[in-house]
Amino acid sequence: MLTGELRELSLQDLQEKVKELQDNYTLLCYQHSSSALANPSEIKHKRRELARVKTVLREKINEQLIEKVKDNTLTQYNAREFLKENHKNLPTNLKKIKIIIKTHS
Repeated sequence: MLTGELRELSLQDLQEKVKELQDNYTLLCYQHSSSALANPSEIKHKRRELARVKTVLREKINEQLIEKVKDNTLTQYNAREFLKENHKNLPTNLKKIKIIIKTHS
């Protein structure tokens, strides 16, 4: 899937895609360790596709955070609650949110 196509997906779709790709990548690694794969470079392609999806997901999260900071609905004081409620398994943390708040407020 191309990066442009990934950027059109919603957060939920991207999260599902990450889970699916992680499962596929893990399965390929197990298969490769137990027996030879027909196409060993498929592991590399899956790993890169997973990284691409995670990058787009992180970009979308950061965009959402910047919008909330600009609307003054997200501050350093309620950032932890925002993370707990909205983004439990997403690749962002409180330190990154504080940096975004400082740069965009």
